[in-house]
Amino acid sequence: MAAETHTLTPSRLFAGHFPEALTAPVTVLSGENVAAYEVVASDDAGKIIAHLGFDTDFVADTSAGAVTKEVPTTRPVAGIMVMAVDASAADTAGAIYESGCFYADQLTWPASATTNALKRKLLEGSLIKVVFLDTGEV
Repeated sequence: MAAETHTLTPSRLFAGHFPEALTAPVTVLSGENVAAYEVVASDDAGKIIAHLGFDTDFVADTSAGAVTKEVPTTRPVAGIMVMAVDASAADTAGAIYESGCFYADQLTWPASATTNALKRKLLEGSLIKVVFLDTGEV
């Protein structure tokens, strides 16, 4: 019998040990097709959907006194997909990292998260932390 050869390409997904990487089982909403390590949100019923990034609708923020500024709205990040899930035909079981420290370049981000600052803003309020290799930012 001939020996099989396999190539291992290690990923550098985890950038640290704090916060600890914790996973949770989830249900991916029917019609969704999410990639491994994709930033995801949950819909109003608690099912996982690909994060759509920053909405195009804006809300008035009058916290600065009389000056009104426009700020983008977004759904909170639920986590990072552990593995790819194709739920195009029906709701499908999956798992997310609900916390952890990741290398930002290994994650799949919404199209509107085009800068490190926007990626960081998207993660506000979540237990997901990222390290940016191009700048060394945490």
